[in-house]
Amino acid sequence: MAPIKIPEDLAKALVESLKWQEAHETGSFYGTFTPEEHLDRFRKLESEYRASSCAKSLEDLFRSKKPTGGWPVDNAVAFGLSSFSANLPKAGSACYFKQLASFLHVVEIRKQFSSTL
Repeated sequence: MAPIKIPEDLAKALVESLKWQEAHETGSFYGTFTPEEHLDRFRKLESEYRASSCAKSLEDLFRSKKPTGGWPVDNAVAFGLSSFSANLPKAGSACYFKQLASFLHVVEIRKQFSSTL
């Protein structure tokens, strides 16, 4: 399956949140990673997630539970992913990137298996 396309407005929001978080925590905007490096990290972790059994299980679950009329959901909001800051332990920030990847995957699956979109 192809990588999830991040909408331009979401990519910009991620970059802005990184700027704010880094400035808040370190007094500098990007700490040890540039926004591009953060996005590269996300792409790598997203690829790992997409190859995982978890991603396959989610797709199977959505496919098996799809209502006849499609999913009655038009919007999705992710709360509490935490910081993508480079100042966090590597495993901690990687976890947040994987949470974002799985959230975007669920949104994609919902669209893919919906008869209303």
